[in-house]
Amino acid sequence: MIKKLLISATLLVASVLAANAGESIIPITPPGGTDLSQALLPPTGLYFGLVTIPFNRNDYLFGINGKPVPSAQNLKISAPINAGVLSYVYPFDVFGGSLKTSVVLPVEHLCFDIIAVAEKGCVAGLADTYSDLFYWSKSLGLAGVTPGKLPLQYGLTFAGGMAIKAPTGAYTPSSPLNVGSGSWVAIPNFALTYTTGPNWSIGGDSTEVSARLFYGVPFTNPRRLGSNLPGYTSGNLINVDWSVSERYGPFRLGVAGAYETQVSNDTTVGGIPKPHGNRFNLFEIGPVAEYMLPGGVVLKAKYLRVVAAQNNANEQFFYLSLGMKIF
Repeated sequence: MIKKLLISATLLVASVLAANAGESIIPITPPGGTDLSQALLPPTGLYFGLVTIPFNRNDYLFGINGKPVPSAQNLKISAPINAGVLSYVYPFDVFGGSLKTSVVLPVEHLCFDIIAVAEKGCVAGLADTYSDLFYWSKSLGLAGVTPGKLPLQYGLTFAGGMAIKAPTGAYTPSSPLNVGSGSWVAIPNFALTYTTGPNWSIGGDSTEVSARLFYGVPFTNPRRLGSNLPGYTSGNLINVDWSVSERYGPFRLGVAGAYETQVSNDTTVGGIPKPHGNRFNLFEIGPVAEYMLPGGVVLKAKYLRVVAAQNNANEQFFYLSLGMKIF
C-alpha cells in the first residue's frame, strides 16, 4: 500500500529527495488491492464491507537503480488505513453477464520521517475515494473443468469495467504531507478467474487462479503548482493484482501479489517531463487466507511485502476485511 498510498500522499515531500524518489504516485486500486475471485460477482443484492490495514509502512526507499538510497536521503512512512465498502449487484443481466457498482471510502492516518531534513509529521482524514462505476462479469464456460460438489462458478470467467479515483482527500499544495492526491483518475480494468474442480485441484476442493489489470490515467492536478499556474500531471500507471489459491470447504489459502509500474512520464509546467519521468515499478508478494462463516459473512487476511522495486519504497502491509450481504 505504500506504493499506492504513502508515496502518493506525501509526493515524497522534499526536494532534497527528488533525485531518488518519485512524485505523485497515485493509487489506482482499492485500499489493499484485489486478490481472490477477481472476475467473479456474488448474487444480486447490496453488500457491505469493512477493511482495516493496521500495519502499513516502509523502512527505506529504492532508487532509480533498484538499490536502497543512502540512509541520509531516506524517507520512512507509516499509514494505517480503515475503509468502508458498499457494493450493489444489479437484479438484471447485461449481455448475459452480471453488473455491479461499488464505492470505497478510506480514512488514513499518515506519518512521515524525512531523514535528510530531520522533519517529522502526521496528518489524518478522509483519503481519495475509489469507485467501480460499473464492473461486468460473465462466465466463458467450463474451459475443460469438471465441476465439484461445492456451489462454485467453475471454469473461466471474464470481468471488465471502469473505475475512478475521486480527489476527496485533503490536499494542500504547500503542505509536505497530504492524504489526498488532488487529481481525478480514470481506471479502465479487466480480470480473469479460472476455477477448477477437485480433480484438477492441489489437494483441496478447488484451485483458483485470478488476476486483474488496472490502467490508471490521472488528470492534471490544477493546484499542484498554485491556482494561477499550469498544473502537474502524473504518468499513466499499470497495476496487476493476482492470486493462486486452494479451497478447503469454507477455507481458502493461497499466495497473492501485485506488480505496478508507471508507463509514461510525469510532466510539469508546459508539459515538461520530470527527471527520469519519475517512473517507478515494484513487485510484492505474500500469503492470503479467507474463511466463510455460516450466514455468508466472509473474513479475509493478507500480508504483502515488496521484494523488488525501482524509485519506490520497500513497503509491507497487513490487511483484514469483513464482508456481508445486507439484503
